[in-house]
Amino acid sequence: MNISYSKVTKWTQIALCFAMCHPNLVSAQLPESCQDILTADPSASDGEYAIYPERQIFPVYCHNMASGTPEEYLTLQNTGGNFNFSQYRAGGASPGTTVVTYYTKIRFHPDTLIVDTGDQTFAQSSGSLWHPPKQVQWMPYGSAMDCLSNFSSSGRGNVDLTGTPFEVDDRFGIAGWRAAGSISDANQLLSTTSVAVSSQVVNLKGGGYCGWASIAGNVPPNSGGGQLQLKYIGDVLQVKLDSFKRVGKTNSIEIAAFGDSGDKITVVETDLKGNVTNKNYGEGQIGDSNPVGPDLFYRAAKFSGQPGHCYKLEGTDGNTGETVFPLKDSEGTTAIVCID
Repeated sequence: MNISYSKVTKWTQIALCFAMCHPNLVSAQLPESCQDILTADPSASDGEYAIYPERQIFPVYCHNMASGTPEEYLTLQNTGGNFNFSQYRAGGASPGTTVVTYYTKIRFHPDTLIVDTGDQTFAQSSGSLWHPPKQVQWMPYGSAMDCLSNFSSSGRGNVDLTGTPFEVDDRFGIAGWRAAGSISDANQLLSTTSVAVSSQVVNLKGGGYCGWASIAGNVPPNSGGGQLQLKYIGDVLQVKLDSFKRVGKTNSIEIAAFGDSGDKITVVETDLKGNVTNKNYGEGQIGDSNPVGPDLFYRAAKFSGQPGHCYKLEGTDGNTGETVFPLKDSEGTTAIVCID
C-alpha cells in the first residue's frame, strides 16, 4: 500500500512528542479522523493524510479543514474513461442528453467504512435529461440507468477501488419497471434481483422502462444517493517501524517502533556482505509504558553495534506469533544500519 508520508510524518512527530515528553500528562492518540489531525495541529491544511482507526492504516483526503469540521474523502486511483462513473442513457421516456458523472474522490466515513454515493464535491457531470418529475443532471456513485424500452439495459457504470485498501461489501441489484441488467459482467439479471458483491471492481449495466442497476434498494435519480458499504482489506497496524538509525559516527543504534504491548522486535546481525552472523543479536518487547492509541504503544531504545557488521530487524506479533523479516521503513525499503 503506497501512502504519502509527507504529512503523516508531521502528525507522528506531534504524537510522539506528547507520548515521550509528557507521558504523565496526556496519552497521545494516533489520528482516527481528519478532526483528530486538525485538533492536534490547527494549522493543518486540506490534503492526503494517514489515519489509524481500529489499528487499520489508510490514507484519506481531509477536505474543508479551514471550516473546523473537516470531512474525509477516499481518493480514487483510476478515473476517467471507463472508471468510476455513473450514467443515465437518454432516450425513450427520458428525453435530453445522456447524463454521465465521473468521480475522483468519494465521501467516506472511516468509522463505518460507508460511502455517501450522492456527494458531488469531487464529481464532474455532463448532460441533462427529463425524468419526471425533475431534470436529472448528475447520477449517484455506483449506478447505471436508462428509460429506453422494456429490458433495454443500455446504462453503464463502474466502481473501481483498485489501488486503495478497500473493496465493496454490499448488495447491488436490478430494479425498476421491466428492468434488466447485470452486475460485474455476470449473466443478465431481471428486475428485483440483487447479488452480494465483494470486489474492488464492480461493472454495471442497467435499464428498462425505466430501470437501473445500483446499490440494492436505491433509486438513483430520485434518492439523491445512498450508502455503499466497504470492507477494509489492507494492512493491520502491528509492529510498525518509526525510525532505525545510527547515532552519528558512533556504534550506538536507535530503534523506535509502534505495536501492542506483546509485540517483539529482534535485531538480526549480518556481515557487510549481508550474510547472517547472529539471528538474535538482541530483542525487546514494545511494552505498555507509552500509549499512543487503543492497544497501541510506542517504544524507543538503543543498542551498540559492532564494527564491520550490519543490522536488520524482525517483528513478531504478540498475539499470533507471526513474524515479519526484514522490517521496512516508511518508504517501503528494508531498514538496515551498518557500522563500517
